[in-house]
Amino acid sequence: ASVSAAGVVTALAPGTATITATASASGSGLAATTIQRTSTITVTGGGACAPIVVTLPVNRNGTVSGTSCLITATGQQRGDVLRVNLAQQTALELRVTPTGFAPYLSALNTTVDEFIFFTGQASTEVRRTWLMPPVVTEMRVGAAGGGQTGGYTFSATAVNQSVENCSNVIIGGTLQTNQALTATDCNLSGFFTDQFLVYSPRPCVVTMARVTSGGGMVDPFLEAFDGTTRVAFDDDGAGGVNSRISLSSCRSGNDGLLVFQASSFDAGDTGTYIISFQFGSPAVADAARDIAAMNPAKGMRASSGVAGASGTWLDQIGVSTRGIVPQH
Repeated sequence: ASVSAAGVVTALAPGTATITATASASGSGLAATTIQRTSTITVTGGGACAPIVVTLPVNRNGTVSGTSCLITATGQQRGDVLRVNLAQQTALELRVTPTGFAPYLSALNTTVDEFIFFTGQASTEVRRTWLMPPVVTEMRVGAAGGGQTGGYTFSATAVNQSVENCSNVIIGGTLQTNQALTATDCNLSGFFTDQFLVYSPRPCVVTMARVTSGGGMVDPFLEAFDGTTRVAFDDDGAGGVNSRISLSSCRSGNDGLLVFQASSFDAGDTGTYIISFQFGSPAVADAARDIAAMNPAKGMRASSGVAGASGTWLDQIGVSTRGIVPQH
């Protein structure tokens, strides 16, 4: 159990704990007085739970109650933890539809501690795609707020790894993936665009390489956004056929996510490309000093921005990224 500064006791895991409270007082003409009392509490369950091992595809009904597993180390969100061993790079489409509460949904590469989780409106489906390397992956589904309860349906399936129809794909670790710009992708004033969401305190190198065989796009253009503010971009920065962004930490200045946009310097350009995400050792510098704008090879493109962005970006897509330590 833990005790907050306000004296609130919170159960953390099954077992017993002794809570000690001490009060001291003194006044003019009075002897100093100390009163101390102890209390032993027993936690019978409902703390961190062993993950449920599953295989793809996953389709299940669940219930969130006051004794369900804690799915975060803080915030008291409760639900279920599922674990799947991915033998190969996989695009995981996760869906959760809650009844009576706001949903919480995440997928976690168990080899690292940073991850992106999403929340939604009460009784509304949340659907997201995580692109994961071949690792053991934890999927957490439950209530977005402490004390919320109800039932839900959940599914996890492997889907096509291509970014399609303006979807935001979440990058869950070091990987490389084949993609293509098409006329059905997000259209920013004539520039077709794919989007990838990333959060990591580690350094990262993101490369967008043109496929040189038939069907490859002409002029790769890569950008990184902190909310709606572009913080880094590159056009043909690696030998005239690739774009590359290198950051000393792959997160925003306020410890939030980055969105990488892969597009072309030429309006209307379509075709195949390869995008890769490489992460290094954890960064120790302040993230606010880490992101520096890069000089483009050809200057500012005619039109650039985050697809569909209006107001606060994090509010718009319903994402939170706050260093929650996984409970393995």
